[in-house]
Formats: sequence, C-alpha cells, structure tokens
Amino acid sequence: MTANAPVLTPERLVLVALPAHHVLSAISANDLTALAAWVPPSGAELVRVLGVSGALALLNGLGGVQLWVPKGPCNNPAGARTWAYVARVVGEAAMLDLAREWGGQWLEVPTLDALRKERRNRAMRWQFDQLTAKAPQGTGLSKARAVQELCLRFAPITWRQIETIVDRASSRPYANAQTELGL
Repeated sequence: MTANAPVLTPERLVLVALPAHHVLSAISANDLTALAAWVPPSGAELVRVLGVSGALALLNGLGGVQLWVPKGPCNNPAGARTWAYVARVVGEAAMLDLAREWGGQWLEVPTLDALRKERRNRAMRWQFDQLTAKAPQGTGLSKARAVQELCLRFAPITWRQIETIVDRASSRPYANAQTELGL
C-alpha cells in the first residue's frame, strides 16, 4: 500500500438501499427467528456469544471475512487496527466478547447465503401466489406472465431459476437451529 492509498473504514462504506427480499440485503432479527433453520452452527455460535444485535452487526458488516481476532485493543499495531475497525462495526462491548471467545484465533464470519436465498425464495413464492391467484385475492396472471413479472422484480435472475423456486417447497438445512439459536 502506498502512503497516499485510501484506507477503507466503516464510515467510508457506501450503503445502497436494497429491497428487503434482495439476496444481499441486511439480515434482521426477524430473519434470524423466522429462518433459523438456515443459520449454520457458526452463525448460531456468534448469536450465543455476541447476542442478536452484535451478531447481526458482524454478519451484516463483515460476512465472509476471515478475521484474526486480537486479544486486546493495544497488543500490537496490526491488532490495534483490526480491533478499531471491528469495534466500529460491532460496537466495543461485542468486540470485547469476540476477544474473550476468539482472541488470538482466526474467525470465519459466515455469509448466511442460504438464509438470504431462502428469504428471497419465500418472497418470490409469496409474490407468485399473489400474481397467479384469481381476483379479488390476486391478479390472475398465467404462470408464464407471473414468472416474467418476477424476473423483472428480482433481476438479475433467470426465468428457469424462478420456475424452479416457485415449483419447489423449502428445505431445512439445519433442522435443530431453533434450539441452537435459543430463539
């Protein structure tokens, strides 16, 4: 890195407003409760250690990151930078909890892709049902017209993917997740 290179900090991140059903949109506490079966054991462990708000901040802010968790805020320059950055994302209290549990170790923050996709798929199936239901409950579109409408609403996604999603029921990859999350 050169001396003039910009440093990425949480304050410099550009937040883009995404629809709630978008695969990349933030996970909420309601998502964790309603879709607990799609939270991997590593995500449940973060909820246990950090609480729901701390875990959500970490999952939404640093999902997919492999992170060396410092043991304290001032142990060495690299650890101090990591501590400061992560503490801005999750808060000082959650950072202390992270250090107590994983200090001096690597932590892989899960992306919760399965949860995000299931949330999108449920929204898609619900909208499909609304589009194909007869009036007055729905708009009475044919399957082909409803799939086309969903392609426009959920782009980028293919016609075939949407047909597969609306024709298939949900699966539950982590069946005992409700008890693991304590929700």
